[in-house]
Amino acid sequence: MSNRDDIARPAKGKFFALSVPELLGLIRNYNFASDYRKQIEMKHVNFCCKNRYGSCVAAFYPRKAIMQCSFPEDFSPVRAKFIITSVVREFAELGKLPPSYYHCQWTGRGFRTISYRAYLGELNQLVITRCLRRVSYRKYRDAEKFSSVRCRTIRTKETIFRVVELI
Repeated sequence: MSNRDDIARPAKGKFFALSVPELLGLIRNYNFASDYRKQIEMKHVNFCCKNRYGSCVAAFYPRKAIMQCSFPEDFSPVRAKFIITSVVREFAELGKLPPSYYHCQWTGRGFRTISYRAYLGELNQLVITRCLRRVSYRKYRDAEKFSSVRCRTIRTKETIFRVVELI
């Protein structure tokens, strides 16, 4: 199967720390494992999400995809490259964990998926969080047997997994 890489252009006033060949080189260098394809998918996205952990710089869906977020233009390009390289190294270690840390499971009436996100904290820290997402579906009833399946609830729980000090 071919990869479904999703490469976006940087939004106005933003840039990506690593180009596609540089990120691909890091993925190959750290031997990221994939379930179905030759390598995990790469995604470059333009969104700015800030929460209590800091601003999001990357996300990792083990054995599936790695996502790099764009940085604002006033951010140092050398610093951004160092941060993303550190994040990829941390995600490579997470990819070597046993499947219980990331495996997508069917839980009766829904799925449970696990992903990891990296945030740049206020005190020059890289905060790696574990994001547990549970999706539950409705039970079929007689009249709804052939209707489209819609999810009933989506619950997301994000907890700190690791904090790395950046120099």
